[in-house]
Amino acid sequence: MSRHGADISRLTPRRWGLTMAETAVSCVLIGVLMVAALNMVSGSRHRQALSTDHARGQLLAQELTQEILQQNYKEPYETPVVFGPEASEKGGTRAAFDDIDDYANYQESPPGKKDGTLINGFVGWSRNVAVAWVTPGDLRTTSVTDQGIKRIIV
Repeated sequence: MSRHGADISRLTPRRWGLTMAETAVSCVLIGVLMVAALNMVSGSRHRQALSTDHARGQLLAQELTQEILQQNYKEPYETPVVFGPEASEKGGTRAAFDDIDDYANYQESPPGKKDGTLINGFVGWSRNVAVAWVTPGDLRTTSVTDQGIKRIIV
């Protein structure tokens, strides 16, 4: 009761629920937030997949690079010098490769080991190798003769 004797609670209407407009606005806001959140999750998953593929690609390249670096710089008994694999080294595998330039213009898809065994989980992947003689003063400049340096790109 108030000072004047009137019950104020009867004069002011009580609101116990939400109006249709409030419900519609809430649904729209929740929808917009859900779309934004799902886009963020999707983008994050995509970047994670790209990062994983990049790391796997680096491992494949490092593995082949290590194999190449274990080879002789040049064919020990070959005269004149032939750049690239010799006739006896051509075939389906790298098992007969015995010097660095045997890998010149080498391509494989899917990647495999030196004996030709495929590496599991890399269907659709490929590896390419470029080997070239370069000049000592500028490693970007290729040379037609051996000047003691070869550039290897895997």
